[in-house]
Amino acid sequence: MLLERKWISDRDGERKLTIHSLAGGNEKLSHLCEQAYPESLGDLDWVSHNHEHGVAQGWKFERFEVCHNPITEPHGYRFEKDGFILVHCGDSGPCENIEHLAPQADVMIIELGIPDYVDSPYHYTPSRLRDLALRNPDTIFLATHNFSESGDKSEQPDNVIEVEDGDVFTY
Repeated sequence: MLLERKWISDRDGERKLTIHSLAGGNEKLSHLCEQAYPESLGDLDWVSHNHEHGVAQGWKFERFEVCHNPITEPHGYRFEKDGFILVHCGDSGPCENIEHLAPQADVMIIELGIPDYVDSPYHYTPSRLRDLALRNPDTIFLATHNFSESGDKSEQPDNVIEVEDGDVFTY
């Protein structure tokens, strides 16, 4: 995403990009990007946070644990501004924190990573997402990473939108 913005969608640098990360995030992300395009991220602004919650540009944020392989440091984020609550679940399967935050969220971004026949605690399946959405009808769920190579959508309630590359949502 960082390299796409710099080299494709905003080559002239008209829209300044600020990266918010936990302490050490700058080094990790820079190392990854340096592998592909050396010295390409020097003009980005970095804001590092050494805590699990705070305020950045008027948005309150809170970091929370999710269910995935522990080596990946699995976490999601809850953002709030002017009473609007956005929850990004990160790469996760069903867990207590997501269940707790779903009814609070106006919008929840959640990964739909595998089909129902794959048994994994680390990802949502169509039936698991359907169950969560039916129990939280006032929350809009934006399902990312559709596992289907054909692009087929699963049968979901009206409050689930399976997003695609290029979709834009405005707050």
